[in-house]
Amino acid sequence: CTYTLARANTHYNSMLTETGCLDAACLVGLSAEAIISAAQKVNSGEWAPVIDGVELLANNQELVTPGDYNKEVPVIIGSNRDEAAYFNPFPATLDEAQLDSLIAQGFSYTGSK
Repeated sequence: CTYTLARANTHYNSMLTETGCLDAACLVGLSAEAIISAAQKVNSGEWAPVIDGVELLANNQELVTPGDYNKEVPVIIGSNRDEAAYFNPFPATLDEAQLDSLIAQGFSYTGSK
């Protein structure tokens, strides 16, 4: 999944509006708490690379399939145990019975019904 530059700019402008900032310099000066608070209000929790025509010219698959990437650079692919913990709406102390109950009520991993 990638974002178009237009979609990324929409997210950026939403962050400016939510924080009362006029530019990126203002955003940089905000606390982490202010950024997180604003991001939770304007973002669906999604993120993706942005096809900007400078650093990323096309979707990853469109570049890799014909071999249009730097094959001399080593790549490490993986994840970490708590990678999605920030986006998880469930408490860290949730036990199996509580999870079963939430699922029975129709809650998904994203917290939507």
